[in-house]
This record gives sequence, structure tokens and C-alpha cells, in this order.
Amino acid sequence: MNIINKDEKLIRLLVDFFVAKVNNEDLYQEFKKVTFERNKKETAKLKRLRFDYFDTDDFAWFVTQTGRYGADGVKIDVHHLDTVFDELAQYQILKKPGSIFGGEQIYTLNYENIPKELIQSDLIINLIMGWQYTVNRYAKSVFKIEHIANGDTSIGTAFLFQNKNVIITNAHCVDKAEKINVYDLEDNPIMYDKIVISDKFDLAAIYLEKEITADPLTPSTEIEILSEVVTIGYPSIPLTKLAYQVIHKGEINAFVEDYYGQDYIVFSAKTSSGNSGSPLINKAGQVIGIVASELFEKEAFFEKGKLPYYGAIPSKHIDTLIK
Repeated sequence: MNIINKDEKLIRLLVDFFVAKVNNEDLYQEFKKVTFERNKKETAKLKRLRFDYFDTDDFAWFVTQTGRYGADGVKIDVHHLDTVFDELAQYQILKKPGSIFGGEQIYTLNYENIPKELIQSDLIINLIMGWQYTVNRYAKSVFKIEHIANGDTSIGTAFLFQNKNVIITNAHCVDKAEKINVYDLEDNPIMYDKIVISDKFDLAAIYLEKEITADPLTPSTEIEILSEVVTIGYPSIPLTKLAYQVIHKGEINAFVEDYYGQDYIVFSAKTSSGNSGSPLINKAGQVIGIVASELFEKEAFFEKGKLPYYGAIPSKHIDTLIK
């Protein structure tokens, strides 16, 4: 959606505008008042407004009249908005009523198609703006874990989960350590109170001393084969002296279970040591899994050429750790 990406402020207003009925009653009532007053002599328009169907003029008029957009002299191009609204309809974020209101170009939020958690957790904008926006939004929500034991240092990854003071990683990233250090994107140390390790899964929760000013990742159990995903983490990169945050993109390939009964999401985004604990993120910006060890057998690789697969622990299992 190249057109949309040019004006994040406008898209933010657009999202707030359409979800106000669910998320912001004051904004919803303000919009109703302004648009009803404007169209008080237009019976047909009042009828569709009562059913929460709006056109681009309604939106442009409201945000301009209330000073939300255009106060700096920038005017909204309604023809531009028509294109944006049509694209959102193509992505089934908005829907049109067909001929029920006389064939007007009007829209409403596609409540039936969009899960409530996307509205309540401010995730619709991720779908609209695309991967680059989503990755940038959550870059500061992913942390580097430094595991020190027996004079050796290894690197893992963790991510901010649901609230502002707990981060999730793999148990093997923190277990049997003499010292654990946590760093943010700028390599600033993050202080923590305690670490809780799961006795059922390769998961651990690190409880921070202070809240983090970053957007936490929320979980989702809705996963489809071949749906696109990204990982954000700190894999080891040959010939580099530091651990850098790296993003990989791939797709969901399968749901499997290992010899021990542990279920995994198999995905194609490349991972490496250091990626352990990375969030597996869907297009909406939700975490659907936690990157774990590679599904790999050394003998099978050398004797039969069986390549490793990348597996993630489904995010639903975090509930067993955080109560």
C-alpha cells in the first residue's frame, strides 16, 4: 500500500475514526454530532450515518473542522482519500454496503472480518501500514539477553509481552547462568527483579524493575499455513564482533510435535544461535510463537543430508508461565 504509507498521521486518524464506536465513545459521539449537524437537511445521508456508513467527505470534514488535521495548512486531498478507502476495502478492513443506500461510495469498519483484539490492541494500523512499519514499531520491544557461565558468554533474545514490565525468552537462554544481562536496542542495560522458568516448556519470564516505554507484543493463536511472518532477534553473524538486531521474513510451513510431545510451529524465516527467544510475528504485529532450538539431528544431516527446520513454541504456552 504505497499510497497509505506516505501519511501515517492521516492513517492514524482514519483508524481512530472507524473504530471509535468500539474504542472511544467520546470521539464517536463527537463525530456523530459534527456530521449530523452538517447533514441535518439531507435525509438520505442521515439515514446511512445512523448505520455508521461514512464517505470520504464525512471524514475530511470532521478531522478538518475539529482541528485534528490541516491546522498546519495541509489540506486533505479527497481524491487521494477515495483511493485509500478503496484499498482498505480491498483488504477487507472496510466494507461497502452495495446498493442498499443508493450506490453511494460509503464505507464502514468490517467488524465481522476483523477480530476485536485487533481493534482493542491498536493493531489495525499494522495491517494497513505493512511490514516496515510493524518492524520499526516493535524494534524497541525486542531485547538482547547475555548469558554468562563458566567464563563463556552466549546471546539470546527476549521481547516485551502484553504489559510494560515483563519480557519473554527461552528457558535455555537464562538457565544455569552465573549472570544474566539484558540490553535494549541501544545497548543500554535493563534492570530486572526476578526470572521465572517454566517447568513444562522452553520458556522463561524476566520481570523488570521499571516499565519499558515501548509497545508490548500481544499473543494470537490464529495461525494459517503459508501466512507471512517475521522474526526480530540477535542471531550470531560470522566475522562481526557485536550482536546486532536482525529481521528475517518467512512463512508458516507446518505444525508438528517432537519425540517428547512438544508442539512447534515450523516456519521458513532464517534463524541462528542468538535468535532463541525471538518473537515470531504475524502481519497484525501479534506474537504467534517464540523461536526455539532448530529441529535438527546431526547424524541425520551427515548421513542422509536432512536439513534443519526452524521451530517456534506457540505463544499460547506463555499462559502457563504468566498467571
